[in-house]
Amino acid sequence: MPLALVYGRALGFVKEIFDVLSKKMDTFDYEVSFDETNTITTPEALLKCISMLSKVS
Repeated sequence: MPLALVYGRALGFVKEIFDVLSKKMDTFDYEVSFDETNTITTPEALLKCISMLSKVS
């Protein structure tokens, strides 16, 4: 299954929430979990998601 279909909306939501929190708080802890999908998260998919998040934050 294409990565965008599995994680696309979730990654958009992660960025949206991160943006809201960063405007309201000086410091905060933020953790993203990739293991709550119907498919196994491969190491390659995890690296791609991390790469995508690092480009938008």
